[in-house]
Amino acid sequence: MSDKAINRLSQEIFEEAEIEKASILKEAKEKVGVILSEAKAEKEKRLKLAEGEMKVVFSQNFDNNISAISAENKSEMLKLKLQYVDEIVEEVKKSIEKLTKKQIKSFLKREMENLPVKEGEYQLGSEEDRIDAETIKDILKGRKIVLSKKNADFTKGLKILSNKIEYTISPESKLESMMDEIKMEISNSLFGGGND
Repeated sequence: MSDKAINRLSQEIFEEAEIEKASILKEAKEKVGVILSEAKAEKEKRLKLAEGEMKVVFSQNFDNNISAISAENKSEMLKLKLQYVDEIVEEVKKSIEKLTKKQIKSFLKREMENLPVKEGEYQLGSEEDRIDAETIKDILKGRKIVLSKKNADFTKGLKILSNKIEYTISPESKLESMMDEIKMEISNSLFGGGND
């Protein structure tokens, strides 16, 4: 083969190699474009999924935090309401301590009217200074109730002992026996019957 023929053959091989090279590069670029496009789509899909999961987690955390704060606020509000009711009850107790002998006598008479006791013994509280002999005589009129020889184990009011049953009669004991009902009534009156 001549040099010319070799050059032409070389030239043709070189040109075919260039065409093949261009074809391979074009195909590679297309594959790279497809791969990049798929990778970008996968990335966007994962980002949207992560964003959705993040929103759900954020929403749940937000709802949980709101619920916790709401419960804490309700608890604190309830404590304040109970504290306020307790303060009112304390004021009532103080006003009971200031009742006059006439008011105490009136209270004892009303309470004795509802007491089914006809005979027995009575005791006065160890610190009772609002009930005198005249009051006792008046409220026990028509009953066979005499002064007990036992020492009183309470401080205020009157205790009637009959047939092994003790009846404590005082504004303080009446208040204590009705405390839950009174607190509920005060609470409903001040704050309504709602659960706020």
